[in-house]
Amino acid sequence: RSSSSSRGRGAGAKSKASRDVLNPEQTLEESSTALHAARAALTALEHQQGANTVANQAVQELVQADVVLTTYNVLGQEVHFNLDNLRTQGSLRHVKRYQVPETPLLQVAWHRLVLDEAQHCGKGLNIVAQMAGQLVADRRWCVTGTPIGPGGLQDIFGSLRALQAHPLSTPNIFRRLVSDPYMSGSYDGHRRLRTLIKPYMWRNSKATTSGDIQLPARTLAVAPLAMPSLERAFYDHVLGEARSARTALLRQQQEQQQHLTDGGQGDVGQRTKQEKGKGKQRAGASGSGSGTQKQDAGADGANDADGAGSTGGNGRGRGGRGAKAGGKGQVKVQGQELAAEEEEVTIRLKAPVRLVPFHTEGKPPSYFVHGGLVFTPVTVPYLKSEYGKDYDFDAPIPLLNQLFNGLPEAPDHQVVVLSQVLAAEVNIGYEELHNLKVESLNGERVTNMRRLVQLVDGCKSEWLSIVLENFQTVVLSAAKARSATPSILEMHCIPCDRSSDLKDL
Repeated sequence: RSSSSSRGRGAGAKSKASRDVLNPEQTLEESSTALHAARAALTALEHQQGANTVANQAVQELVQADVVLTTYNVLGQEVHFNLDNLRTQGSLRHVKRYQVPETPLLQVAWHRLVLDEAQHCGKGLNIVAQMAGQLVADRRWCVTGTPIGPGGLQDIFGSLRALQAHPLSTPNIFRRLVSDPYMSGSYDGHRRLRTLIKPYMWRNSKATTSGDIQLPARTLAVAPLAMPSLERAFYDHVLGEARSARTALLRQQQEQQQHLTDGGQGDVGQRTKQEKGKGKQRAGASGSGSGTQKQDAGADGANDADGAGSTGGNGRGRGGRGAKAGGKGQVKVQGQELAAEEEEVTIRLKAPVRLVPFHTEGKPPSYFVHGGLVFTPVTVPYLKSEYGKDYDFDAPIPLLNQLFNGLPEAPDHQVVVLSQVLAAEVNIGYEELHNLKVESLNGERVTNMRRLVQLVDGCKSEWLSIVLENFQTVVLSAAKARSATPSILEMHCIPCDRSSDLKDL
């Protein structure tokens, strides 16, 4: 450590000190205790005062210490004693009678700047990140266990600003390259965040630090807590409502599944023939005793008599095969013995048709781009690409409702969504829209991609009015959207405005 340095900021030279450690107010005492326990030979100074009239004396104290500890609160206060900030406040009517001294922290060239709990430099204390970025230091560290805290991406931006990680430390560039794509929820936004932030991050796991820090073994202790009677009653009430709602939801899904299965059996038209002639009647079981017969017109015939009976046949069907039901014997109905004859019944089975398909059967994704608006049908592979393997939890509720509960109204029925908006002058103001269901276009309902393309290509109106879910509406000039589409496609390297399955339109 040298007492002075030729490295200056502006016209003045800066004193050279070893390192400055910035802490939140709550961890200052903990850092000081840990420092004295680790290296008793180091001299540490707690910088608690702001700039004052004896700034030169404060600078000498900072230079003589091996480690200087201060808090974010002090750093936030001393930003007002930065000469550069004072010069940018505009000219005053009169010259100041008393000159404001510069903070001692800016008069020292630090060897290493360490920010503990660096997430506090984010949204809540952005003035701290501003001040930390103005400190002169050879090396900069931001130490945190939660890089993204309650402030979201602003916490990362505060750390980048303190690290002087240009150009990402510029607000407009960070918002354009990282924040906006990430908040749109697209996969490209997540990938871009990882790619841009990874060079600045160094993660230490327990395995890498176990040799340096002897951590005690983890112990688990179960401490049962008894709820007061009032809390227990409220908890039981909420739990009962949740169970009832879950039971009702499962019952509804079972009914819908049964409805799809019944509707997909095809022509069951080979039903039981009407009774003909001398008391002949079809039956799938034979029994004895007196009673009343109940028949089912499905695959299995059954006789329910008051006496004991034995089953004479069953029905089985799998994968579209025929189902055979019957047997020969005697059945007694209302005191009359009737002859039973065998009859074959064919039932065609197939998987239920889903509104949101689980796979695309190897076909490329379907899409349509017009005026920077990107449309695509919702499929499970698309949801996985947008929201990852936990798509059934992270995807928007309207799309999940269509996935689990939606029923197709026709074989070609699709859920069409506005996937994203490729920013251009023609669609200014709609850049944040993504993955919203398309309800109608110019008053015409959109039921699939082909219908959407037909409505756009055949539009004779001056405006394109697209109604999305929750009554959100996108209005574009039809002529401007049509003329801007080729340049938007070229800018984003998209070869065609529609997928191969829509080129015949």
